[in-house]
Amino acid sequence: MVLNMKRIFLASCQEDMASLPEALKDRNMDVRVLKKPERALAECLEYAPDLAIVDAVQPVNSGLFLCAQLRAHKRTLPVLFIQPNGRQVRITDAVTIGASDCVTRALGVQGIADKAEQLFMRAEEAPSLRVQDVTLDPQTRELRCADGAVTLTPTEARLMRALMEGKNRIQTREELMEAIWKGETFRSGEMLTVNVNHLRTKLRRLGRADLILTQKRTGYMVHD
Repeated sequence: MVLNMKRIFLASCQEDMASLPEALKDRNMDVRVLKKPERALAECLEYAPDLAIVDAVQPVNSGLFLCAQLRAHKRTLPVLFIQPNGRQVRITDAVTIGASDCVTRALGVQGIADKAEQLFMRAEEAPSLRVQDVTLDPQTRELRCADGAVTLTPTEARLMRALMEGKNRIQTREELMEAIWKGETFRSGEMLTVNVNHLRTKLRRLGRADLILTQKRTGYMVHD
């Protein structure tokens, strides 16, 4: 295995995802595929991946159940959730339960592998940002201030980064969705609202609940 190769745990037993491990390996990623569905959580924690990709359809329990387990046991692990065909899981449900981001199966194997690669690239490219006494490290996704630190999910970190880069002005909901999801069609205003609420909850733990301001029916801002 190449040093510093990103480690991905893949929890999918579906035929249409059978070639996903090879697509990920082609992008210089080390992949561990789930072997025993009844041990999904244990296998993931033992492997200690940089990213978990979880299929909605599982032989035991469900993908949402596994997302919730992963979030409870390893809060900093990014989880990419693959939507089922036909009956769509609400994006807000997946994010609230524990997914960091969601993709539709219509993207196909190559599109999902591209998405995983983008998640890593976005974090690695970004410098540290500061507003008031709050600092964001995009690589570790850590939000710090004098009163402590919290770790953000990848989506929360992209949202916080967009707000900090555009500080001192109201950013529209469309602007923020574009900054977070980079032109992807698989996004919604509901999903943005969920992530803003999650981010505010974490800021409240730092005693900075008022850092994000809301302009009704327009958007959000942070200010120095």
